[in-house]
Amino acid sequence: MTPENQKKYCEADCRVDLLEENEEAATIYMITRGQVVTMGEHGIAIDINISAVKAAMDIYGVADQRECLQKVMKLFHHFRESQVESG
Repeated sequence: MTPENQKKYCEADCRVDLLEENEEAATIYMITRGQVVTMGEHGIAIDINISAVKAAMDIYGVADQRECLQKVMKLFHHFRESQVESG
């Protein structure tokens, strides 16, 4: 498969299966991803609101909150960097 065809194939059909050990973090991220800390007059999102993440983890009964918080923060910054790169 040529690189061009592979890119077209992946844009249409590639997806990542969510691993069971990441389900809680994905749920918490989806709930809190809009709860952000902003900076500057343009309100640029610089981080996820940890208080919102903590509240969601409490409500959902997440046992290992430290690990979940780390995963949620990694997700947030991964997608934030993707948005910054795409302009």
